[in-house]
Amino acid sequence: VALLAVVVWAVVGFAGPVQARESVLPGFVRDVLASQRDSRALAVSVSSESRVTWNVIDRRQPQWGTGERNPVGSFDRQLTALAYSVAAGDPPADLAERLQQMGVSHLYLGDFEANQRAALDNLEGLVGNPASERSAVWTVSGLVSRASLGDEFLPTDELPAGEQGRRLTVAESASADWTATVDGERLPRGADSERPLIEDSVITFDQVPAEGGTLEVAPTRHWWQLWLHLVVMAAL
Repeated sequence: VALLAVVVWAVVGFAGPVQARESVLPGFVRDVLASQRDSRALAVSVSSESRVTWNVIDRRQPQWGTGERNPVGSFDRQLTALAYSVAAGDPPADLAERLQQMGVSHLYLGDFEANQRAALDNLEGLVGNPASERSAVWTVSGLVSRASLGDEFLPTDELPAGEQGRRLTVAESASADWTATVDGERLPRGADSERPLIEDSVITFDQVPAEGGTLEVAPTRHWWQLWLHLVVMAAL
C-alpha cells in the first residue's frame, strides 16, 4: 500500500492535492485555454457584499474554487490590480493590451452590475458575450497565445520558417523558470524583454531555427520536486 501511494503521488502529485472543480468558464473559452495557444483567463466575481474574488485559469493552474493553491503564477501583482479595477467598474483604457502582454485571452466577470459591464463593453480590443444571466466573458482581440514570435502570437505549436536568429517570447514573468524546445532541441534563454505597460519583464529564448519546427513551451521540471514528494511520503 505504501509503495502504491508513493507511485500515485509521484504521478499526480505535481498537480497538487486539490481537484479542480467545474469551471465557471463557457466551453469555448475552456477549449481555447486547452489548445496550443495555451493562454490564460482572468475570472472576477463580486458578491452582494461587494467582496471581490478572482482567479487566473489556464490548463496548468487550478480552476475557480481551489484557493488552497497559488491561483496565479506570473504577474500576480498586475493581475490583482486589474481584477480590482474591473470589479470597481474603472478598468484602464488599455486593458486589452495589458492582457495581451500577459497572455490573457479572456476576461470573465460574474455577478456584475450594469456599470461594471458597460465599462468593459466600451473598451477597445474586448468583445463581450453573455455566459449566463449574471455573468459575461470578453474575448481579447487577436489570437492571444502564451508564446509569440516577434510581434506575432503563435496560435499553434508549429513554428514557421523564417530568418535565422529570431526571438521567441513567452508571456511569463522573467523570474519564472520555463523551457522552450524546437523539434526536441532546447533553445537558449535570452535577455529578458521589458514590458513597461505591465511594469515587468517577460521570458525570451534566442536562436530560433530558420527552418522552423515543432515548438514545446512548458515550466522546467526539476527532479528535486519528485524527490521532495518522495521524502514527504516517506515521513508519513
